[in-house]
Amino acid sequence: MEIESPTDFEKFKFVFEALKDVSNMYGQFSFTATASILLVIGWILTSDDLRAFIGNEPNLKAAFAVVVASIFAVEIYLSYVLYKDSADLYNHIKTIDSGITERAYEYKRIDSSTIWLFLTVHLLMYLFLIYLVWIISR
Repeated sequence: MEIESPTDFEKFKFVFEALKDVSNMYGQFSFTATASILLVIGWILTSDDLRAFIGNEPNLKAAFAVVVASIFAVEIYLSYVLYKDSADLYNHIKTIDSGITERAYEYKRIDSSTIWLFLTVHLLMYLFLIYLVWIISR
């Protein structure tokens, strides 16, 4: 039995689904990171016990800064991987002669400005977290 080659439309559908998956992963990843950072900020600001613990541990601020910097480095790496995957899929989908215009699928491509926006906002939030721990642990 011979396996039939997929049509251009079937190829398009397959690659478009992968592009949507990558786009959705980045959206979920970014908004989850934002919510997590806000949760920790809120916890620090509202928990007397946590602030007392931070205040009694003078070495905590350096360790906390290293952990936050490491988390941000991982976020940068994951953002880059998803951005590159999105760009590769987008460039591949443009080569498929499916008859579908680029405007129909370009909205699912992860734009570099989106990456920079989220990374900048998250960096500011991480710096605020470090600042909170720093001033509490004096």
